[in-house]
Amino acid sequence: IYYLQKEHWESAIKPNAKDAASYMKETFMPLEEYGVLKLIDGQKELFKGIDIIITQGHALGQQHPLIKGKTNSLFFCADLIPTSAHLPYPWHMAYDNYPVTIVSEKEKILNRALKEKWILFFEHDPDIAAASIRQGKKNIEIDEKIDI
Repeated sequence: IYYLQKEHWESAIKPNAKDAASYMKETFMPLEEYGVLKLIDGQKELFKGIDIIITQGHALGQQHPLIKGKTNSLFFCADLIPTSAHLPYPWHMAYDNYPVTIVSEKEKILNRALKEKWILFFEHDPDIAAASIRQGKKNIEIDEKIDI
């Protein structure tokens, strides 16, 4: 089963002109056709120990699994914070749909991550797969690299 945010699905099946080339229906419509797609609406505990957190900014309804362990939690940053170099709030990708929104979303997520001592998983970082973070003099920064 594939779990996806309803809001994200709707933007994929009816993309705006900017996103149309990114959403190739032949690559995702079979999920619905074969009955393996389950749309969810908003933040929730998907399974025991796995929360789904929603952000806006890169795309509408981007979801991030937060996997809670006994001593640590692992947050899948996806395109909100694609690499460790994107930790400063205003640093984002040029193709984010809502760049102003992403700044406030990152601030909210990173402050929570600091408070709750999350490990961040960077989907697109070629050098740092995951890391703990700390408050630096100017920005949030890598505390310790973690091999996954």
